[in-house]
Amino acid sequence: MNLYVIRHGETWANAEHRYLGALDPELSERGREQAVLLSKKLPDGIEVLIVSPRLRARQTAQILKRVLNLEPVTIDSLRERDVGVFEGLTQAEAKAMHPALWAQNITRQWAAGPDGGESIADVVMRVHQGLVQLTSLYPTQVVLLVAHGFVAKVIRALARGDFSDFYTWQLSNGEMLALEDFQLKILPAVSPFETHGITATGDFQPPPGAAQALRPANIEEALPGASAYMFISFAAMAFQPAGSWIMAK
Repeated sequence: MNLYVIRHGETWANAEHRYLGALDPELSERGREQAVLLSKKLPDGIEVLIVSPRLRARQTAQILKRVLNLEPVTIDSLRERDVGVFEGLTQAEAKAMHPALWAQNITRQWAAGPDGGESIADVVMRVHQGLVQLTSLYPTQVVLLVAHGFVAKVIRALARGDFSDFYTWQLSNGEMLALEDFQLKILPAVSPFETHGITATGDFQPPPGAAQALRPANIEEALPGASAYMFISFAAMAFQPAGSWIMAK
């Protein structure tokens, strides 16, 4: 299976850098423009269109459908991470309103999450189940999945069998991750972060003399500058606007 993962277009919550997982806002005007731009740059031969149940993903898929002439198939397990009491808050608001959770760096805990929300382990298991379903239903097809930022992180890590840059790699709104000849790796039995020098609280412990800057974890916050070296576009630029591709590495 060749798998292409698209992050939906921008919403008002993305524009305001708010935690957005289970909330269900519609696309902003800019988000619709991102989807239209992306629809002009889709790879050839797409045979299946899969979509998260969230409205922002479904609206993005409907725009792509005009070009693909494919009916979207919804897979619930590929919805975005639910961050519970952090939903709709900025990082500053989350820190002020939930200081005890914030002090635990709770969105980066493998086996715990904000009150009422999912842990990373919960999402990894759920998304893995969705990918098992995809590979079973469409083993040789070219599949386009319209989903979310955190879901894209998980899919890429599972495809590579490597979570070492999980916190630093990011797919921006209206961008696409290409996973050709997709092979699903085994589900991690324990936290993969500890094997890469990342503590249980999600802080990277660099080797002596080294330094590593990490942003606070975000779910759907459209922050710029994420993994610029990964970006490949049709114009061969180093950092791309909405509508570009990212090849998995």
